[in-house]
Formats: sequence, structure tokens, C-alpha cells
Amino acid sequence: MKYFLFFFILFQGCQTLEIPQRLQVRVGDMSVGGGGLAKNRFVAVMLQDSLKKVWEKDVQAMVATDNVLGIDSMLWILNQKGGLYVLKAKSGKALGNKTLAAFVQGGFSFANGQLFIPHAAGRNTISAYDLTKNTEIWKHRGVNVETDVIIFQQKLVFGTVEGKVEFREIKTGNKIKEISLLNRKNKILASPIAFGDSLFVVDEVGNAALMVNDSVLWQKNIGYSVEESPTYSNGALFVPTTNGVILRINPQTGATTVLLDAKDRTIRFTSPATDGAELWIAATNGFLYAFDLSTQKLKHQMDIGSPVTAPPLLTQNRVIIGTMRLEALIINRENATIWQRILLRGRVKTAPVYYRENLYFVTEPHHVVAFGRRD
Repeated sequence: MKYFLFFFILFQGCQTLEIPQRLQVRVGDMSVGGGGLAKNRFVAVMLQDSLKKVWEKDVQAMVATDNVLGIDSMLWILNQKGGLYVLKAKSGKALGNKTLAAFVQGGFSFANGQLFIPHAAGRNTISAYDLTKNTEIWKHRGVNVETDVIIFQQKLVFGTVEGKVEFREIKTGNKIKEISLLNRKNKILASPIAFGDSLFVVDEVGNAALMVNDSVLWQKNIGYSVEESPTYSNGALFVPTTNGVILRINPQTGATTVLLDAKDRTIRFTSPATDGAELWIAATNGFLYAFDLSTQKLKHQMDIGSPVTAPPLLTQNRVIIGTMRLEALIINRENATIWQRILLRGRVKTAPVYYRENLYFVTEPHHVVAFGRRD
């Protein structure tokens, strides 16, 4: 399946972005780890060769975890000041930039040539921007969002800092309905997770809900604080907490069990990555954990020597993770040993991105670095 987008984007007054007039969007040609569709953060490739830095660019402001998108040989990067930067994925050549929002904390969604952007920091706005026409389609105020905006059953869905889950029309942005978690008003910071006809949402104090189509199947408090996005795999939800615990939840019943208790309530876990066979998750205590999903048992526990706040990325044979110690690690999945260390300019607080044989990291203060096989 393939469709074409024609767009002429202006930036800095009268200059034109140097991008093809015909943007080709093909199934399978989308990055993993950032704003792509695969939120399990797994890419089915084998990394066999050591990687070298091929380019580095300044995007002027920090970037939220899911606001890097690779498509049609280009990287689309939306920084926290609302600036959209377009770079050639292989060379890093800047194709232009344009301010689309005032401030962005959550992650955008991309569909049919449109970006759906949550504004934050009191801006109380969500907007849609059509890249094919270089124009804002709609904007709605009164919405304070710090989660990703996701697309579920042809609707936009997100959590608000007022503790509500909102469903909106894609075409107009008009509100369809909203749901309050247990009638509370706690912030929703973890992005909603969609799987099949189901949607799971949890707020900062552990009030959670599982919705099937348009109905709430169950609501409960799971007993722990959650700020990072859960994931779904093998018929279960895996929920990272900010209290040193990883939870496993049966989505049909809401039954909750502890997958791992690190015995330290100050430890914060990242969003997990999984390929369906294993689940990998990192933490601020400097450990990386791997679970065998067939047995639900801990397979590896690796001390990487630095706190981690960004989700890992999996390939078939490696785990890629950025740390708070100015480096990224590429780790052997088979035995949890370091395969390659990559020195970086700054700390990594966003998920690594894989696109067209390159790895991309966003480092503090606001640089994008590409690593690949340089001939």
C-alpha cells in the first residue's frame, strides 16, 4: 500500500523546504522508537557491525520521547518549543524548520500527512497541522496534555493533567466524549495504550481503566504511581511504576500481580520494550532488566552503572539504551554484556530511534546524533 503527499512548506518567511514535492509513504517505511506506529519499541533487524557517528545537528530545544519520526528518507523532529525540523536521514542535511506550536511536552501522532500536536505548560491547546498544505487545520483550547496523542479506532485519544481521557474527531478535533478515572482529578502522564479493541489508561496515583470499544470494562486503583507508558504483550499489560515495582495486569479482569519488586520505593522504571518473547526495562537505579515472557521470570539483571530515564530499543540481537552518563550502550541480548559503548555530547532522556539502518539519539541540550555503518 502506498499513498502520496504533495506539500510545499514555507519557513522563515519566504524560504521553501528543500524536500521532494512527492512524499512517498509506504507501509513498513517508518521509524521505530520515536513517533512511529510500533510502540513496543522493537525492530526486526540484526545489528552485526559496530556503529560510527555519521552526523550531528542542533535542533534548538529538547525533544520529547516520541517526537522523532523517520519517513521517506527524512527525519521529522518536533522540539519542546514547537519547532519542526526536517533533516535528511542519511546525511543530516537540514531541509528547513517551522514553528508549529508554543510548547510541546507530550508526543505527536502522524496520520494521512497530518501531525496532531499536544501543547503543554499552561497552553491548554491541542492542534492539527496538515503538512501537505502547510496549514493549521484546527486548534482547540482548554486542553492541557502531557501524554502522547494516539489514534484509536479512528479517534484521537489522550490523557489530560485534569485526570480525564478525551476522545476527539480526527477531522475537526471536536470532542466526542471524556472519561474521568474513578472520578478523580489526578494528572495522566503515562500515554494511553491501545491494543485490538481495547484501551488502557492510568494516572499518576495509579487510578486505572480498561475500555473496550466505547465501554469501560473495569476501573481500579493499582496501588502504585505511574508516569511512564505501559506496554501490551502476550495477553498482558506490563506497567512500570515510580515506586520500584513492575506490574503485570490481566486486561480482561484487572487482576494485578507484581512482576518485579526492586525493594526501593524511589526507583523509577522506564517504559518497556518487547518483541513478544522478552521484555526489557531500565531504571533510575542503573540496572537493566530482562524477562522471559513465556515463564514471566527474570532472565537478566545488568548493572550498567548509570541511571536511565529513556526507554530501551530492541533489535533481534541487541538492546540499545541511552544513559544519563553521556553515553549510549548497545548490549547483547543473549548474555546481557556490553557490545559497544557510544560516547555522546550530553545525557539521553528520549528513546533511541531506528530508521533505515541508522540509530538516532537526542541528547542534552538539544542535539540529534546519527550512528550507522560509515563506509
